[in-house]
This record gives sequence, structure tokens and C-alpha cells, in this order.
Amino acid sequence: MTAKLLLVFGLCAFAFAAPPHALFDRALGDSCKAPEGTGSCRNTSACKGISYPTGLCPKDPKDVQCCVEITCSASGGNGFCRSVKNNGCSGGSFVAGRCPGSKDIQCCIKAAGPKPSPKPQPPAWPACWKTLSCTFGQIAASSMADRLAFVRYMQTNFFGKLNAGNQFRAIEGVITFFQKNSLGAPESWVSYVDAGIVEGIERGGAIALGMSTEDGGNKGSALWASFLSRKRDGQLNDLDTHDKAWSEAEQASTEYAVARADAKFQRSARERNWYWTTQLFRWIMRNRGKAITALRFVLFTKADDFVNWLTNIADAKPAECMSETGWFFAGQLDGLPDLGDLNELRKILPKLKKCFEG
Repeated sequence: MTAKLLLVFGLCAFAFAAPPHALFDRALGDSCKAPEGTGSCRNTSACKGISYPTGLCPKDPKDVQCCVEITCSASGGNGFCRSVKNNGCSGGSFVAGRCPGSKDIQCCIKAAGPKPSPKPQPPAWPACWKTLSCTFGQIAASSMADRLAFVRYMQTNFFGKLNAGNQFRAIEGVITFFQKNSLGAPESWVSYVDAGIVEGIERGGAIALGMSTEDGGNKGSALWASFLSRKRDGQLNDLDTHDKAWSEAEQASTEYAVARADAKFQRSARERNWYWTTQLFRWIMRNRGKAITALRFVLFTKADDFVNWLTNIADAKPAECMSETGWFFAGQLDGLPDLGDLNELRKILPKLKKCFEG
């Protein structure tokens, strides 16, 4: 019994101490020699070339064979020499006379996969109007006259189906102001800001109509899609709910647009101040009650009618007047406006009141 135990322990010690080559003639990854050259013992599934089912890697599993990889080429491209009988050429075809060895060893050329389809390009401007697929770059490169026509085209030809055929008159008013004052030429800060707003409306409309799922990276697209879908479904009949949804979508697309503009252009002091005065309009849309209360103390008693007029996005005139007033006011400031300062509100509101009463 003692002698047997010593024998067992001795064999175990030898097994753990000896290198793998001492136990097996070949191990996975070891070099091996075959008629066509030197290779290595590896799984047949990992062998691109010739694998030999004969005992060139003895005592290994059947799927570990000597693999010799010899590159070859033919008119169909580049490949590896393989055995017609043992290896085959899955997904390709053999070409004789390109490899060393017997007639069984031939060049396996894999069939080239189909070329990827080129990414479809958006239609050119203004053809993209018809599919609501105009890019930010296309809109930014267009004139204010063309953008005004585009916004009107969307409302007339698409947004009526969403019960929103007049919901972007305010955007028309802003663009009209730019056009009249020769502002927003292509490749300018104002142009980029306006382009981002128009793009958000367009993409939101395409999503709401089921024409596209692409938001263009514009944060306002999804909110405009929600606004238009809810408008179609009769969910925005309450004025406060309507104005909150509209202003939030416009705010998101504006912030996206300003970020793009700031990344390329340096704002002038007037542009900077004008942008901050436009925030007053959005704040009033989201805070109608507070705005009415404040205006009663600041300026006049017809605050309700004034706020309803100013925030009527179905009319272009108030937005045009607000843009003109904001631009004038922005040119009078040395620093950023403080919209919480009643004295500054007293400066901007009389001009707006004049538009309202006119």
C-alpha cells in the first residue's frame, strides 16, 4: 500500500512540475510542421488556412489541428490557401494554381460583401420643404424672406392637419422684423438663432405627422411634436396650458439655437441684450397671472387685454412689435438688462403699449 501511494504522489509531482510538452506531444498554440509549411496547433474554427486532420497535434482534442496560414491572391481578391477536401471555402470560391502543394490545396477567395448603401442626402432647398426635411445648415444659409415663406408654407400645407395652421404667426412676426431691418444675414449670430427655432418647428411637425423620427439634435423638436400632437387631439384648449406648452417648446429650440450660434460667432452687446429681452415674452406666456398683476401696478389698468394681445401667437403683429421694442431697448443698455427691475420694465412697456393701442 505504501509503495502504491508513493507511486501516485510521484506521478502527481511529475505532472505538476513538468512542462506541458512532457505530457503531450503538442499543446494548443505550439508550432507544428506540415507538408505546406510551419503552422501552429489551434482550434479548426480559428484557422483561416489549411488544417490537417492527421496527427500533427497528437493527444489534443479533435478540433485542435495543425493550422498553416498561407496568403494568396487572385483576380477576385486576396485570400488563404485551404484544402478543398478537408476545409472547404465557405462564403467564397476556390482558385487553382495559386498555392503550393497538391491540387487539393487551392486559394480560397471570400465573396466581397455588399457595399454599404450611401447615407441618403436631404433634398436641396427648397425641395426639402415638401418633406419637412430641411437641415439646420440649409435653413441657416437661407434668406429671411425664404424662411418667412417656409414658415407660412408649413402652416398652410401641413399644420392645418394638426389644427395648428395659425400657430406660428408669432414666428412670422419675428422674421418680418429681421427682414425689415436687414438683420439675420446668412452666417451671422441672429441667422443661426432663428434657424434653430425654425428647424425645431419643422422637425416637430414631421414627427407629429409621422413623416420622420429625426430630431436633428434640436432639443425643441420633441416639445414641438408634443405641442402639435396635443393641439391636434384637442388637449390645448385651455389658454394657460396652451401657452405654457408653446413657450416651453420655443424656449428649448431657442436655447439649442443660441448654443449653436455662440459656438461659431461672438455676440454683439446688442444681440446679447436683445436675447435677454426676448426672455420677457416667454416668461409672460408661462406666468400670465403674475404678469397681469405686475402690469396693473407698473403701467395701466387694461393689463388683461394687453397680455392677451402680446401673447397671441396666432397674430404676427405683437411679436414683430415685441422684437422691434426689444431691439431698440437692447441698444440703450450698457450691461445686461434686469427684467426684475421695474424701472427697466417702465422703459420697455410704453413702446409696447403704443403698439397695443395702435
